[in-house]
Amino acid sequence: MTSGTEQRKLAAIMFTDMVGYSALAQRDEALALDLLEEHHQILRDVLLMFQGNEIKSTGDGLLVEFASALAAVQCAIEIQRTLAERNEKKSEERQIQIRIGIHLGDVVKRGDDVLGDGANIAARIEPLAEPGGICVTQAVFEQIENKVPQPCVRLDAAGSGEMPAGVGVFKLVLEPSPADVHAADASRKQLQWLVLGVVVVNVILFLVFGLNRKSVQDSTAVERQFTNSVIVEAACGQCQFKLPGKDCDLAVRMDGQCYFVDGAQIDQFGDAHAADGFCNAVRQARVTGQTKNGRFVAVSFELLPAK
Repeated sequence: MTSGTEQRKLAAIMFTDMVGYSALAQRDEALALDLLEEHHQILRDVLLMFQGNEIKSTGDGLLVEFASALAAVQCAIEIQRTLAERNEKKSEERQIQIRIGIHLGDVVKRGDDVLGDGANIAARIEPLAEPGGICVTQAVFEQIENKVPQPCVRLDAAGSGEMPAGVGVFKLVLEPSPADVHAADASRKQLQWLVLGVVVVNVILFLVFGLNRKSVQDSTAVERQFTNSVIVEAACGQCQFKLPGKDCDLAVRMDGQCYFVDGAQIDQFGDAHAADGFCNAVRQARVTGQTKNGRFVAVSFELLPAK
């Protein structure tokens, strides 16, 4: 039975881990605790910038919830950038490096904790990141592609024992090595060719089926009957309705569709080129008839007085 304090929702979950903390604590506990406190302060300052909700501390790491995958990734990038700048000014023994894993998935909010696959998978991909690196799942990658400047490279996590079957993992290339650049370019080119192939197939399908369907629709279109009179717009088809042709021919417009008229002539109603004539003004008419073969066959055509 679900507790009243439980809430299931979709969320982006970030899991962080401080590299080498356990070994450092065994060698120099005071230094380890000092760096841990600084680590927490740096991360929490950055989390505030991206509305990250710290769920809990895992000792030397944090479990954080975000409203969107993009916010989580942007926050992770800023964390690693801030730590990299900080480390440039510190001695080797005072370096702080972390790994970050991010997943977008279904979680259960129970009190102040989050449970479920969304949190579990984030925790399982974090060890796949390099020190100072970020790994994300396919679900996150699909949300951030082309929205962050850092390229992403797909990892082969199969057989690692870390990931469930079917969960793709990508790493963000923060400082690309030649191999990373090559892999990212290869992934980008593969995606471009895939997109191009989809576009070509869609164009071919449209040409084959779309035009044929249009031809069938045009040839078998249901003819509209107007046995009761209706009010339509009437004017010169070429001058006012931009229908094809070099002459001036009477046309009507009904429901946004324009038709040349059979059964009535443009000159029956005065000089078409007069100020209120069909070539210079759109008038209203009361008509009966039917549409047939793309034209309006008028049974009656009564021009209404100009307003």
